[in-house]
Amino acid sequence: TSSGINSTEQTLNFPTNGYIIDQNIFAHFFPLNFVVNPRVGNIRYIVIVPQLMAVETLDVANEEEKEYEGAKCTHFIGKLGTTDIELWVRQDNARIVGIVLPSQKIEVKLTQVKSLQEESTKLPAGYHPIKPEELSDKDFMKPIRKSKKFKAHISFSPKGRLDRLYLNRRAQTFIGQVDQNTVDGDVEVRKLSHHVTLSGEWPPHEPLVTDPIFMSPAPGIDSDDSLVIKRAQAIVEPAHTIWDAARAINIWVNRNITYDMVRYGAKDAIVKGRGDSHTKALVAVAMLRAVGIPARVVRGILYADVPLDHSWVEVFLGPEIGWAPMDPTTDEDDEISARHISLWIGEQEPPVYAKDITVEPKK
Repeated sequence: TSSGINSTEQTLNFPTNGYIIDQNIFAHFFPLNFVVNPRVGNIRYIVIVPQLMAVETLDVANEEEKEYEGAKCTHFIGKLGTTDIELWVRQDNARIVGIVLPSQKIEVKLTQVKSLQEESTKLPAGYHPIKPEELSDKDFMKPIRKSKKFKAHISFSPKGRLDRLYLNRRAQTFIGQVDQNTVDGDVEVRKLSHHVTLSGEWPPHEPLVTDPIFMSPAPGIDSDDSLVIKRAQAIVEPAHTIWDAARAINIWVNRNITYDMVRYGAKDAIVKGRGDSHTKALVAVAMLRAVGIPARVVRGILYADVPLDHSWVEVFLGPEIGWAPMDPTTDEDDEISARHISLWIGEQEPPVYAKDITVEPKK
């Protein structure tokens, strides 16, 4: 008791291989979408209900396969603890689309629910990234990955956002006009080493310190989330240098977040296992910050005959080395392709997309 306010604390043992169900009638079953197989006979999982501070068992059996809300589904019937429950699970994507609690006279269909998860998958209008089939095409990607030097004349309106412009860096120089409404000039990008092998030991003897904005959580960068922290710590545990740790995260994101034309924040992307280049950058930055490595999102263009919207990452390796690039989408680090034209710093949407940027390659 303090100042007349009573507080209580409860704890429970978290079971191995348990699943938390929380929030609302659909969101709290959402994690089960990733483990439920609609074609099996029985399902039995341990689940945790935070509101009740209770551990329950979800135990249901496959009763029938039939159409539900216009889709071929499996109908499971059983118990959640002592409560009767029915689940309708789509066979094509294993999504739970119907939940019935007979004792409470409740039936909810996914079509009746505005899903925040689905809303978050929409890519911004006018956004034109590389397509999944292009990224997986070795012949398409070969000239991009091998590009050591790229020159072009670029022109666009920054729409007053000069504070976010990132036209000059170690591997890129820009010469031309810059004002509130105009960026017009020549850019040259080179595939250069950033001397990353000189990075210090991992874990560092002293914290890496730079602008706090590149060390803190931000929208879509869930570096304070327990799932993100735990996963990142496991990834970097074998590392010997700071760059080893950063590169391990880049490799993990490249291999475990499948490139897809959808957009998520870091935590949701780890759960979903997919996302576009910006999603991959958010995951990498969140993991890097979670283990104490300052990191930031770079937004700009990946040039492949036409300018494509693209995001990648820079990590801070200390005052002597500075910032070094990684691209968890193209699986590059340090000496990344010269087809990466940086335009903006930050995870926010850019004021202009590639479709409104003129890029004229020069010899």
